[in-house]
Amino acid sequence: MKKYLLVMLLLFIIKASAQDDPDYPSSPSASNIIAAEYFIDADPGFGNATSISATAGLNLSNVSASINTSGLSNGVHRIYLRSKNANGQWSITNVQSFIVDYNPDYPAAPAAAQNITAAEYFIDADPGFGNATSISITQGLDLNNVVASINTSSLSNGMHHIYLRSKNAYGQWSITNVQSFIVDYDPAYPTAPTAAQNITAAEYFVDADPGFGNATPISITPGLNLSNITASINTLGLSNGVHRAYLRTRSADGKWSIVNEKDFTIDIDPAYPGAPHTPGNIKYVEYFFDTDPGFGNANSVSITPGVNLNNISFNANTSSLADGNHVLYIRSLDDWSITSANNFVVGSVTPLHLLSFIAQINRDKITLLWKTENEINTSHFDIERSADGTSFESIGNVSASNTAGGHSYNFDDSHPLNGISYYRLNEVDIDGKSILSQIVQVNTITQTNGITISPNPARNIITIRNLKTEDITSLRVITLNGNEVMRFSPISTLQYDVSRLSAGIYYLRIIKKNGAIQSVSFIKQ
Repeated sequence: MKKYLLVMLLLFIIKASAQDDPDYPSSPSASNIIAAEYFIDADPGFGNATSISATAGLNLSNVSASINTSGLSNGVHRIYLRSKNANGQWSITNVQSFIVDYNPDYPAAPAAAQNITAAEYFIDADPGFGNATSISITQGLDLNNVVASINTSSLSNGMHHIYLRSKNAYGQWSITNVQSFIVDYDPAYPTAPTAAQNITAAEYFVDADPGFGNATPISITPGLNLSNITASINTLGLSNGVHRAYLRTRSADGKWSIVNEKDFTIDIDPAYPGAPHTPGNIKYVEYFFDTDPGFGNANSVSITPGVNLNNISFNANTSSLADGNHVLYIRSLDDWSITSANNFVVGSVTPLHLLSFIAQINRDKITLLWKTENEINTSHFDIERSADGTSFESIGNVSASNTAGGHSYNFDDSHPLNGISYYRLNEVDIDGKSILSQIVQVNTITQTNGITISPNPARNIITIRNLKTEDITSLRVITLNGNEVMRFSPISTLQYDVSRLSAGIYYLRIIKKNGAIQSVSFIKQ
C-alpha cells in the first residue's frame, strides 16, 4: 500500500554577503526561487533529488507535494528539502524526521461461535492435537459439568500434570488447560491379624542385648494379659552409675514384643554401722581462751554429772587477758563434744582514731584517702556522698582491719557528680554502733581556660574550640546526675556527633593526659 506524506516547504532566499571588510558592497537584488527538490535518508547530490513542482517567485509558501514512502521500511526516516534561485544558488537543506509504520488490513470479523465438537486430555506429555485421550461430550456452544474418568494406573507416585482442550466445528482447538495432581499409591491393606496369642515367655537384660531368647528369663504364667509380674534383677556385677534395664515378652506364635527400657542407678552403700551405745552422763566440762591447751588441759567447770545439762553458769577468769577482742571456747566429756566458741571483748574499747580524710581528683574519678589507728571492735566504713552537703547517700563500703596500729584506706568514686561533691565516712562497729567523720568536698569543674562548645544549644554536631587534641586522653558526656552517656576519642577536627542525646543539659568532661579534668556545660535541643 502506498502512503503519501504531505509536507509544507519553507523556502529561503539566499543573499550574497561580502567577504571584505572595510566597506560593505551593496546587496544584490533578490532572485526568484525557480526550483525545489526533496530526498529521503540519502542525498543524491544537488539537482538530483525528487523535484517539487512550484511557481517561481521571491517567496514561496503553502507549497504542497506528495512524498512517496511506499518503498520505505517501517521505522524512523528523514526527509530533506531545498530550493534554488535564478542565480543557480541552492538554499540550506532542511531536514525533518518521520515514522513509517505499515498497518495491514484488519481481518474480517469472525463468524458466529461454533459448537464444541470434541474434547481430549493427556497427562504430562502432549501427543499432538487430536492424538490425546478422547472425552465423550454432547456437542454444544457451552459445555458444563462434563465428567470423565482419568486413568492413572500406569503413573508413578508423585506430581503429575493433566492437560485438557476442546475443538469447535471449524476444527480450531482451544487453549490447553493444565492442572497438577499427585499420585500416591496405596498398596492393599494386609489382612486382619489372627486372634491374640498367649504371652508364653518373658526376659530381661541390662545395658547390652544378648539377642532374642538369650536374655535372663522371667518366670510367668502364660496368658493374654500379664500384670503385676515381679522379678528380681541381679545387679551384683554392675559398676556404680546409671544403667538401663530392658524387658520383652514372646507370644505363642513366636513373635517378640517391643523392648521396653528403664534407667536405674547403682550406688553401692556400705553397711551402716551398728546403733550407737546408750548416751552416758556428761561428767566433765572445761573452757579456755583463744588458744587450745588440749583436751582435758583447759579450765575445769564444776557440774553435777547428767545426760543433759542445762543453764550451767560459771565464772570465767579474764584477769590475765589484754584489752581487746578474745574468743571463749567450751566443751564437755562423755565422749568429747564439739567445742563451742563465743567472741567477747575485754576492757573499755576506745573508738578508732581517724588521723586524716581527704578527697582528690584522680583523672576521671574522685579518690578518697583516709588513715586510722587503734581499730578495736571496728566492722567497716560506709562511704557517703552528697550534692548539697546535707542529704547523703551511701556509694560503697570498705572493710576495716580491726587491729591495733595504723591503717591506710582508699576508695574510688568512678562516677562523680558534676561540680562540688561532699563526702563523709560512717564508721560502723561490730556491735552496730557508728560514728560519722568530718565532711570533705571536691569540685570536678575547673577553669575552662577559654574552652567553648559551639553551637550551644546543639542539635547534631558540636565543635570544641580552644583545645589541643594532643593534650587529651578522652572526652565524656555526663548528665547532671553524674551518669556517663557518651565517650569520645580525640580527633583532629574536635567535632562530635551528639544527635542521639535526649534534650537537656550535659557536661562535656575533658580528661587530660596530665591528670587534670575540665568540664564545659552545653544544652542539647
